[in-house]
Parts: sequence; structure tokens; C-alpha cells
Amino acid sequence: MNNKLFYSLITLLFVSFLECKNDTNDKSSVLAMSSILQRMAGGLSPTYIDTPTTSVTTITLTTAAESSSRIQLMWTQLPSAVSYKVYRDVNSGFTPSSSNEIISTATNVTLISPRGNLITPLNSLVTSAKNSAGLTSGTRYFYKIGGVAANGFETLSNEATAVPANGLAVRTHAGQGVIGNTDGDGYDAKFSFPQGLGIDSNGFLYLADSGNQLIRKISPRIGDLVNAGGVAYAVEGQASTFAGVGSWGNVNSDTPLTSSFFDPWSICVIGNTIYIADSTNHSIRQITSTGIVTTLAGANTSVSSAPSPTAAPTTPANPSNTDGTGTAARFYYPQAIACDSINNIIYVADTYSNSIRALTTGGIATTLAGTTALAISSTASQISAAVQAAQGSTDGTGSAAKFNLPRGIAIDNTSTNLYVSDSGNHTIRQIVRATGAVTTIAGSAGTPGKADGTGTAATFYNPRGIAFSSVSLSLYVADTNNNLIRKVTTAGTVTTVAGTGTQGSQDGVGIYTSFWYPQGIAFTTSGNGCSSTAPCLYVSDTQNHKIRRITGTGL
Repeated sequence: MNNKLFYSLITLLFVSFLECKNDTNDKSSVLAMSSILQRMAGGLSPTYIDTPTTSVTTITLTTAAESSSRIQLMWTQLPSAVSYKVYRDVNSGFTPSSSNEIISTATNVTLISPRGNLITPLNSLVTSAKNSAGLTSGTRYFYKIGGVAANGFETLSNEATAVPANGLAVRTHAGQGVIGNTDGDGYDAKFSFPQGLGIDSNGFLYLADSGNQLIRKISPRIGDLVNAGGVAYAVEGQASTFAGVGSWGNVNSDTPLTSSFFDPWSICVIGNTIYIADSTNHSIRQITSTGIVTTLAGANTSVSSAPSPTAAPTTPANPSNTDGTGTAARFYYPQAIACDSINNIIYVADTYSNSIRALTTGGIATTLAGTTALAISSTASQISAAVQAAQGSTDGTGSAAKFNLPRGIAIDNTSTNLYVSDSGNHTIRQIVRATGAVTTIAGSAGTPGKADGTGTAATFYNPRGIAFSSVSLSLYVADTNNNLIRKVTTAGTVTTVAGTGTQGSQDGVGIYTSFWYPQGIAFTTSGNGCSSTAPCLYVSDTQNHKIRRITGTGL
């Protein structure tokens, strides 16, 4: 192209650009013409510019640190891209250029698809888990992705950030992060305010999907499979609906998918039987290995089928914590259970009766600690007064001990001690299983906070889910209102192992990650990728509508 023709074309394009610019409603024309002018001015070479935003021409980038030297980048595929470029800087708002480009060919990235293949690009994710030389632990890095089309045009992603560090690795195991009721693999699945988690001996997760009134089943994570060409494929846990019709009710059934629940809150497993704290039905339900759903103990005579969607949670006709067998036993909004597979006992945090109950697999309920005779009449004011009268923080044995809305319970690996998240007291309590003796091991009753420390020097804020690690012989607590995951030794020493304390959903390492109202938590050494030498924690990240997976040394 000679100079005269070149400058004539530049002039023509510039005039057209001004005409487009004067039309304030024609943003796409302005952007398109601007990109042409920039490319012409650069001698028709690619430049680092954003293209107009549409549903098929954008790249969404997320980042997660995996260690002190490893950062994972994950982004949505751009159908028109033939290669990707990765840019990194220590300054936010940086301009991508050749000086901060760290990956320039598609062979340097790992492709991840929720369905284990690359035929669904709009549902696929691309990740680079590159060990980047020169990363400094504790330093915040900023990244952008450039998707380069065959004609040289480059589309930039949003800017994302991560901090490489040592610590426990946190990643999203399942859930898109929006409310829904969708089965599928990993990022395809949707949940609604997930609560408790139970894990069987094969590593399958059972989830109390409370907002959907369902029990969901999530397969273990499938590890990365690398082919001969060096491209890795990975699938996170597959979610399916295991039980429930998806609306409130109290229906038992020979087929799980025709049964119904009313705010299922917590799950545990003994053998092949699933146990469920069906909170607003004030009962403990079970699903046998053959799929039969029955009520093991408790009753809610006020609801037998699905109420209207706008109905308020109901109070049973005679709410109490009466001991007994089967439906003769009574519970009052039980919100946590723990399975003792050695003695075939289900321990129940009977939340609103402020008591800890023991339930045999034959359906016999007794009170181990806390209030033993909750005298509640049917009026709302009397119910409230009775619940408050039963609350307290007193240590003691059996009925001499008091709790304040216990919402988490775990048992150690020898079935010697139980541990309770005494949510309203902001403390962690220990119960000797054989005697019912209760002591406070961490936290200060009535003092919310997030201080690490030992005993009363440590503080929590509405702790809920609690799990015992058979490897480190420690407890892991979902410190719900602090948006943190805490580690508690049996001697009462508390450390924060994951979360910044600020609401969020950032994957990564340790204290550089974030949660939003985490509630359920479960520990396992079973399943693909989890073992006695590499155990796993799973967390119901309730307000994010996700299940998070935590791995690393020391669990």
C-alpha cells in the first residue's frame, strides 16, 4: 500500500469514526472503528484492546493460588480464539504488553471441561496451573488473559488477582454460585442454601440442599487425566438429586424421589444408611441402602404434605425433647447430627431444646446433656420463654450442663468424646460420651469475635458446622458469621486456616481465600484424591451456594 492511499484510507476511517462517535447510541460502532484505527496506526499489528462485549466475545477470568509458587488461572473459552496470552503484573490496572506476557501459546495451558471433553466450549473452562518462576510468597499478583483470533484481533479478559502462599488449598468442588436446582458436573450444578454434609466410605457426599428441600449426592472428585499430548482433562464432583420432590413436606416413601422433607439441615452416614436431621419436621429421617425413606424418631403432626410456598415454618403440636422410641420421641428443630459408627448411635444437637440427644439406629432417643424436660405449651410467647429459660453456658454433667442453640456436633475417631459448636454462646464444648460431662474448651460465652488463641482467649462468632480429623486429631469449625474456617485442637488452641473474614468466594490458599456464611463441614480420607496421607475437608459455603474442597498438609 503506497503512502497516499494509506493516508487517504486513514482520513476516510477517521471521518467515519467521528460520525459514529456523534451517535451516542452506537457504542459498538465507535468501539469497532476505534479498534480498526488503532490497528491501522500500528501498521496492522495486533494491539492489546478490549473488543465490544457480547455473550460470545468475552472472557471471564478467575484465579486461585495453589501454593507459594503455583497460581491457577481459569477462564471461559472464547470460541473465536486460536491461542491465548497470559499477562501478569504486580500493579492493578496494568496495560498488557509483551513485557508482562508470560504465556504465549495454547500448548502451555490446561483445558478443563465440566463434562470431561472439549466439545462444549461455552460451558468449558481453561486453566493454566503454571509454576511461574519468580513468584514471591505473600505478594499479590494481577492477571489478564488475551484471546487471539485467527485475524490477529485480541480480546482481553477482566483483571483477576491471587496471592501465592503456603497453606491449605481451597477450591470450588461443585456449584455455579447462583441459586438453582440443577444436577450436573462440578460447575454445572446449582444449589440453594446448602447446609450439612455427610460422606460415605466411598467418598460420596450427601448434601442437605435446604433451600430446595432436597438431598443431593455428589460423586468424589475425578483427578486430572493427562493424555499423551500433555493436555489434562478434569471433572469435579457430579451432583445428582438423591431424595425429595423439591417442595416442603413430611412424606416417607419406598422411592427417595417421591419423599419430602422440611428444611433438611444435617446429614451423617453409618454403613449404607443415610441419616438426616429434618429440622422443621422436628424429626430424624433415614434412607436405607435400598432407597426406603422412613422416620427413625420424632414427629411433626402439623405437616404431612407440602404446604403453600409462602407458608411459615411450623411448630409441632407439642414441641419438646421427650425421650422415647420412634414417633413417641420428640425433637425441637434439630439442626446437627453426628454418626458413631462404632456404637451405631446418632448424636443429635437438638437446637431449640438446647440439649444433646443420643439416638440408636433402632430409634430409641435419650438425652445425654442439657435440658431434660422442656415444658412448652402451644402459645408462641410460652414457647419463646421456655426456650430462653433452657439456654445457658454452664459446664457440668448431664442435665446440669446448659447450651445456647447448639448447631454443630462431631465425634472423635475412638467414640470417646463429642464436640459441639454451641452457636449462641460462641464456644466449642466437649462432652465425654460415657458420662455426659460437658466442658468448654475454646471461646468465651457471650463474647463474639475472631481472635486466635487458647481457651477463653480465642473467640468465635456463631460457629456452626464442626468436623473431627482422624489424621491430625483436631477439629475444624465453620465459623459462620466470621466467614472463616478455624482449626481447634482438643486442648483448645484455635488457629484460622482459611478465609479472610470478608464475604467472598475466592479460591486459593489459606487466609487469602474467602467464604460467605459457611455452615456444613465434613472430613474424609475416602474418595478419589483423598486418603489418610492426603485427607480432604468439604464445606457448604451456604450464601455462595457452593461446595468447597480443602486439601493440604496438616488436615
